Amino acid sequence: PAEVTVAKPEQRKVTLYMEVTGSTAPINRVDLVARVQGFLDKVGYKDGAAVKKGDLLFQIDKEDYEIALQIAEAAVVQQEALLLQANADLKRKQDLVKTAAVSVAMLDESRAKRDSTQAALAQAKGQVEQAKRNLAYTTILAPFNGVVSKRLVDPGAMVGAGSPTKLATIVQID
Repeated sequence: PAEVTVAKPEQRKVTLYMEVTGSTAPINRVDLVARVQGFLDKVGYKDGAAVKKGDLLFQIDKEDYEIALQIAEAAVVQQEALLLQANADLKRKQDLVKTAAVSVAMLDESRAKRDSTQAALAQAKGQVEQAKRNLAYTTILAPFNGVVSKRLVDPGAMVGAGSPTKLATIVQID
């Protein structure tokens, strides 16, 4: 007859594992894009570096945008002065129309000039806001903590000309 062996059961720790295929994806991934045109002045990180939210990543030449903001602010001051003059002229003509010293048509012209100046002032204020926004777009900060890819544009290069220029990609790995 065949010999039968008997083994006593033994107790030990066994690590359970399973092999499966899968993929990983970052929680957040953002392509950093130049939204305004200008020469790239500075890259504020090393390729592949970990950065914190608010860190400077890229700086586009801001001189033209600072000048545009100054021009827009000067236009607001000019329109405010014109509105002050238009209001004074309208008040004078309102008083004079009561005594028939000026015609109602002249009063209407003054009112239209005042309304037009108010609209021009609103437009100038909008241009100030747009100039501030464009100036802010010259500084590109990290939107969250993460790792930034290799830069795709070197300092001195023109960015944002014609269409937005991709500068790099940042991914959140936490």
